[in-house]
Amino acid sequence: MISKLIASVAILAACAPALPSAAQEKASLVHKYAKGAKDSYRITAKLDQGGQETEVKVEFQVTILRVTDSGEAEYEFKIEKLEGMGDAEQTTLTGRFDKMGLPKDIESEGVGPILAIFSLASCLPGGELEVGKEFKIDWKAASGGATITGKSAFTALKTGEKAVADLEHTAVLEDGPTTTVKLAIKSKVDVASGLLSSATGSADVGEMQATFKIERLTASK
Repeated sequence: MISKLIASVAILAACAPALPSAAQEKASLVHKYAKGAKDSYRITAKLDQGGQETEVKVEFQVTILRVTDSGEAEYEFKIEKLEGMGDAEQTTLTGRFDKMGLPKDIESEGVGPILAIFSLASCLPGGELEVGKEFKIDWKAASGGATITGKSAFTALKTGEKAVADLEHTAVLEDGPTTTVKLAIKSKVDVASGLLSSATGSADVGEMQATFKIERLTASK
């Protein structure tokens, strides 16, 4: 009797449909630009050039001036506080972010690299993506000079009242034959708005290496 019962259970188990695997976590990673939004950030960087160390602190504000029908955004990038960058001036840049959060153009001098690092840390695929998946970065400046190539991985998703996406970006910025910057950045992004919450990273510029962190200070509602 027991042997027949065991055999019956085995047959039922073999015939039972397989349970579906747990759904892979995913999120819509999109920049939700809003006209008039103002967000302030601070970048703190430590530079090492031939053993000589320097600390740089930059505070800046990003204002969305206009949102286009295609989902891009015209912006104002204003430096509000600048320490440790020598002759670099506190300045204001204007331009346009694409759907991924990358500007149409980047200046390789002055505060242009700050905009480049911030933009790469903020880079999103512009659509839905599963955790563990990657998306490519293949950017070229509108002026035809600089390029950024690499990839980004969606590494984790924290759900709850405020969903946060973790991303890892690895890319190379090139501007002519003499400027090559290797970047590695880990970012946390607010899923609801697509805004960068914080980031840490490193940059390798030949003889100079840098580590940095980005903090979001204030944000428009």
